[in-house]
Amino acid sequence: MVENNRKNYPINTGLPNRGEPVFLAIGILRKPHGIKGEMVLELLTDFPERVAKGKKVYLGEGYDFSTIKSVRNSNKGLLVQLEHIECREEAQKLRNRVVYILTSEIPNLPSGRFYHHQVVGLVVYRDNKTRLGIVSDIITTGSNDVYVIKPDDEKEKEILLPAITSVILEIDLKKGIMVVNPPVWG
Repeated sequence: MVENNRKNYPINTGLPNRGEPVFLAIGILRKPHGIKGEMVLELLTDFPERVAKGKKVYLGEGYDFSTIKSVRNSNKGLLVQLEHIECREEAQKLRNRVVYILTSEIPNLPSGRFYHHQVVGLVVYRDNKTRLGIVSDIITTGSNDVYVIKPDDEKEKEILLPAITSVILEIDLKKGIMVVNPPVWG
């Protein structure tokens, strides 16, 4: 059984006033595996090693609380069993639920590295102090991320900036800004 936590946590996964989201998605529960309540966890995190026995997780839109009872590798992600889920039928009821962790429990990244949720919402300025807009999305590519900048003037097109040091000059999370030197395309 999973516990409902609606009273204990605000239902907020967005960026409230440039604050941190309360929850971060780490995976999606997929089909049951076997008869003892294990499920395939499709990973949405770059840090699968942090999905561990004893980890507190929150499930679905209601952020229902549970704890991971066991974890093992699978060719389709991870096989997880949650506490109080003892059979295939109970596991089936959780199918396609997103699995979250509390943002307050994620470790800090090395200097100069940022989680996507920290970058989305930053106000973007050229190095000459001209405001360009706000980071609205991040496109993950094979070589580097690309920041999607939504201009303040809605009539203008989105700006795509590669997340490389020659373009992204500064990210200041405390001030909520990003300073950039956009490439000139010929």
